[in-house]
Formats: sequence, structure tokens, C-alpha cells
Amino acid sequence: MKMPSDIKRRVRLEHCDLARTPFADASFDFILLCDTVETLPDAGPVFREMRRILAPGGALVCNIPGLEGDVAGIEMTELGEEKYLYRGRYFFKFFNDAEVSKLLSATGWQAARRETMTWMESAHPGFRTAAHQHCSRVYLLTAMPEQTTPASGAEVAFCQ
Repeated sequence: MKMPSDIKRRVRLEHCDLARTPFADASFDFILLCDTVETLPDAGPVFREMRRILAPGGALVCNIPGLEGDVAGIEMTELGEEKYLYRGRYFFKFFNDAEVSKLLSATGWQAARRETMTWMESAHPGFRTAAHQHCSRVYLLTAMPEQTTPASGAEVAFCQ
């Protein structure tokens, strides 16, 4: 892991399933999912888990790439529904805006900010043989307020 040694000494690396982390509820004020969402065959459970471990008032920042740019489909086998295998072993799912909105809504998130970022990267030895353009939507997410709905069969009173 590349980071300055003074910071690295204060970081605990935990290998775990992102859909079932070992962390207590509300453990983190900030969560970063960088180049992660597109590698998840089912992002819903991960977003629900991130919501569980995020402290009230906290934020999640993530990037979610779409089909724009020079990355999608290059050296990838299409599996359908904008899902691919890169070099036969790395899963990728590219999302359109409607899919992102549905995912966030279904897992209790709201976008406080969204920006589309585009950048050029040089070749990656062993992965990409040529320079290529990336395009990704970057989200600043906060948890939707808990809905206060009555329990099934509960009586609801309205006052005027």
C-alpha cells in the first residue's frame, strides 16, 4: 500500500467482505470507495453495509464509471447488461445514471454532490498497453433520513 510511513503506522488494514464488515454500527465518519463499485457483481449489499457503518452526519465518496471513456469494453468479454470480464477474470459493471439513482435510492443514500470527471492515464504495465481516457461520476453521498413509518398493523392518529 502506497502511503507516507507516518500515516501508514496509524492505519489498520482489514481484509473483509465489503457486504459484511467486522465493524460496529456508526464506526466511521468518512468512507471512500475508490475504483470499487464497478468491480462488485452486486453493489446493493455493499452500499447497505457502508450505510450501517457510517456515523450519523458522515459521508461516503465514491466513483462510479459509465460506458464513456476508453476503458469500457477494451480487452473485455461482454456478459450482458453492461457487465464485463476484463481478461477473463476481473469483473466490471458500468452504470448509467438511471441505474445509479435506483441503486442509491434502494440502499438509503442521497447524492449531496455529483461531478463527472475525465482524465487521461498513461499505459499500465501488465494491464493497459496504451494511454487511455477514464470517465467516472464522482459522488458525495449522505444517508437518507430514516423514514418514520408505523409498524405493520399499528394505528396511526392524525391531529388537526
